[in-house]
Amino acid sequence: MLIKLLETVKFFHCEIIDSTNNLALQLLNEMQFSKNRQEKYIAVTAGFQTKGRGRNNKFWFGETNSNIYFSLALNHNPDQIPLYLLQVIGSLASYKVLSQFVAAPFIKIKYPNDIYVFEKKCSKFKKISGIISETNYFSEKKCNSVIGIGINVNQTFFPPEIADTATSLRLLGIEQDMQKLIKELAINIVNLLSDNPQKIIEDWSNIVDITDKSVILLSEPDKKYFAEKILPDCRLILVDNYEKKLIIDNGDSIRYEF
Repeated sequence: MLIKLLETVKFFHCEIIDSTNNLALQLLNEMQFSKNRQEKYIAVTAGFQTKGRGRNNKFWFGETNSNIYFSLALNHNPDQIPLYLLQVIGSLASYKVLSQFVAAPFIKIKYPNDIYVFEKKCSKFKKISGIISETNYFSEKKCNSVIGIGINVNQTFFPPEIADTATSLRLLGIEQDMQKLIKELAINIVNLLSDNPQKIIEDWSNIVDITDKSVILLSEPDKKYFAEKILPDCRLILVDNYEKKLIIDNGDSIRYEF
């Protein structure tokens, strides 16, 4: 079954590239999938990205041949696979891969999609994986989308501005073969893409576990909110002490403790 899932993915690798997301979408646009071919998805990996990006146009820092830089592109109907589901699928796929090595209490999905793990030597949660999705529309019923995932695997140095908030499997004392992890990542994504969207959202919401937690909105740092509920489209309802409600969809706009 797992081999069959991999047969639906056409893999490409570049030593140096601007962005795996860019190439994955480009190749998907260029490639014509005939009905008798098994490939449905394009996957691109790289040894290094010169313009790797995260959410809100942030730069994704990484060392050469030390981390996973992975993108999987697909053609789909946004009514059948909603756009908000793509980042959820990416975060769940990354979580599944990493949770093989990190026990459940020590690995978290930070709303909406970043993966954090507990680093014992500094007694704090640090980011180990980030997910971003992008879409090109052709019509209301047809679009090309890409799920981009970065996982810090063997990196041991991080620049000062993120050294206190980022980690890697190597820094956790975990040695792993990146090619094996990449295959598992692709299998998880393809498997989730065929799963029931409601079940995917429920599984993701349970792992995110933000409901009832105290939340700080960065635009109002002196005001306290509480996470009331995650909506079916993955947006988050916040409520203050006066029962005023606010709906957000950007995890970079809030801070909360795991």
